[in-house]
Amino acid sequence: MALVALLASIACRIVPGKKAFTGFGNSLLPLIASALVVSAAVGKSGVIETVVRQLRPIMRSPGLQVGILIAAVAFLSVVVENIGALAIFLPIAMQVARRNKRSVSECLMPMSFGSLVGGMLTLIGISPNLIASSVRQEPLGKP
Repeated sequence: MALVALLASIACRIVPGKKAFTGFGNSLLPLIASALVVSAAVGKSGVIETVVRQLRPIMRSPGLQVGILIAAVAFLSVVVENIGALAIFLPIAMQVARRNKRSVSECLMPMSFGSLVGGMLTLIGISPNLIASSVRQEPLGKP
């Protein structure tokens, strides 16, 4: 969608053609893309499902279920992109909610806040942290 918007901006002469693709030369772009790839790899590896399967006996009450899911997604958000961490845990949260005959939204909203909190702890957790760090480095000399 971003590429279509960029091409439309070029066609409408809002963005000059010579400067249209300079943003793709930013050194942060490969880092953000690699964070998304790592998130996808963690999700497809099955590690998360194995951990949740071992935590299943502990997750007896609704409060514990939500608390454990929040803690898990927050921890994973520290290591990988927060959106990727949340995407990894979406099917697990839906499964837990269905198994316990609860609304999925009771798990998903708290988990989204947990992923945001976890993502704010590191530069790679939320992409704007990387951008803010690089912008800060220019005038101050340190990220």
